[in-house]
Amino acid sequence: MLLSPSHLDFRQEVCSFCSSTIEPRARSADAAGEFVKDNVRAMAERGLLGIPWPKELGGLGLDYLSYAIAVEEVSRVCASTGITLAAHTSLGTYPIYKFGTQTQKEKYVTALARGKYLGAFGLTEPNAGSDAAGIETTAKKTDAGYVINGSKRFITSAAFAGTVVVAASLDRSLGRKGITCFIVETDRAGFKVASEENKLGLRASNTVELAFEEMLVPGDSVLGREFDGYRIFMETLDGGRISIGAFCLGMAQ
Repeated sequence: MLLSPSHLDFRQEVCSFCSSTIEPRARSADAAGEFVKDNVRAMAERGLLGIPWPKELGGLGLDYLSYAIAVEEVSRVCASTGITLAAHTSLGTYPIYKFGTQTQKEKYVTALARGKYLGAFGLTEPNAGSDAAGIETTAKKTDAGYVINGSKRFITSAAFAGTVVVAASLDRSLGRKGITCFIVETDRAGFKVASEENKLGLRASNTVELAFEEMLVPGDSVLGREFDGYRIFMETLDGGRISIGAFCLGMAQ
């Protein structure tokens, strides 16, 4: 597939930005295992945290191919920054844009696209990874909202995120049909970063374990509908595979 002139121009623009701003910090950040917060801030200033989202929601209003180009170029000079960009956009923002209410989009997608904070996606658990339908994190419906208990593991950027889309089961006896997704603000009582992974690679990317202890979230934090969480996170993962392909291509270069 040949890139259009506008895509080629965008690639050159991102490539120049990466060479001048991202690449000089890459080796030292990886060696120290320090999160690439300066790179995140620089990407936010250029609008790269909101590439495929509409301008009215704070994004650049470009297509998904432009986003994949950016992930490839960023990953080419700093894999940790590339995976941070990919996880923020495909996992932290996409499900809210795709399945959220207009109110949720205006509140969260706008902030995420403008880089006010990062977004994360809480699915994997110590006992549920490839078998995502077997998650053990629970949500209990109450008059005040939902009370979430459980843990998530290997969650990208969550220690620096403002929101995490969390999958939890409202009824574990229903298996995958009992799962609901919630938009969780990370300053909520009961939300805890339990530990950070000391990785062999991508050391400047933040990867953590989360704990939820009697965490109360409001009723309007449900993403989509109750019991529709499995479909939501599976579609989210499908879209994320595009960015992971771009990430791997850039990293290989």
